[in-house]
Amino acid sequence: MKLSTLFAAGLLALAAASPAAGAQAQGKAGNGTARNAAEFQLSRAFLIGTWADDEDCEEGVELLGDGRFFGDGGVGGIWYLEGDELTLTGENAVTVRVVPIDRDTIGLINADGSLGESRRCDGSEMLQPGPDEMV
Repeated sequence: MKLSTLFAAGLLALAAASPAAGAQAQGKAGNGTARNAAEFQLSRAFLIGTWADDEDCEEGVELLGDGRFFGDGGVGGIWYLEGDELTLTGENAVTVRVVPIDRDTIGLINADGSLGESRRCDGSEMLQPGPDEMV
C-alpha cells in the first residue's frame, strides 16, 4: 500500500534506526518545542490540508476536517490527533508525534525515534473550520 512518500517511506520504515539514534532524534526534536508550541498551536485545525515530505505534493497526504485522509493513488482512511500523536488508520495504522516548526512545516517523530519533516503544500492554507466541519 502506498499512502505517500510521507507516510509510506517516512513512517512505516521504522525498524532501521538504532536506540542511540532514537535518543538523539528525541533530543533534537525537543529543542525549541516550547517556543514553537506558543507560536503554532498543534490542533486538528492546524493539520487540515495537504502535507508532503518533499516538493512533490502529488504524493502528499490530504487531511480533511471531517477526519478522513487521502494519499497518493486515492488510498485513504481516517485520522485523529490525540495530544501530539497523529494516527492514520486505513489498511494499516500509523502513529507519529507531531511537532509544529512553523505555520507550514511539521516535524515528525516516528515510533522508533527517527525524524521526518513535512511541509504544507501551496494552496493548502491552515483553515478555520466552517460550521459543517468537524475539527
